[in-house]
Amino acid sequence: MEVAHLAGIIAAETGGDEILARRAGILPILVRLSLMSLLEVMSIWVLKCARDIKSRSSNQRHIRSHGHAEPTSVESAAVCAADTLSAASRELEERYLRHS
Repeated sequence: MEVAHLAGIIAAETGGDEILARRAGILPILVRLSLMSLLEVMSIWVLKCARDIKSRSSNQRHIRSHGHAEPTSVESAAVCAADTLSAASRELEERYLRHS
């Protein structure tokens, strides 16, 4: 959720599509959850989001660029930046908890 939120903010501030960035940021997590068969309803929502993202021009790259490819748009760069920020935040939190 943090990656999706940050991606939306970054995209909005840099002239990108905030909603698309949010969806691209959360989609990989939702796909993992649906693959684990946790919630069938979530699987349906994931498919709807994927169709929506796919229907926009060249937006499949947003999902693939989630840490795996060079960003090709404002939205995919926003998702990559948000993913990096979120990971760094978790790492700092873990370090703090270990040393306190």
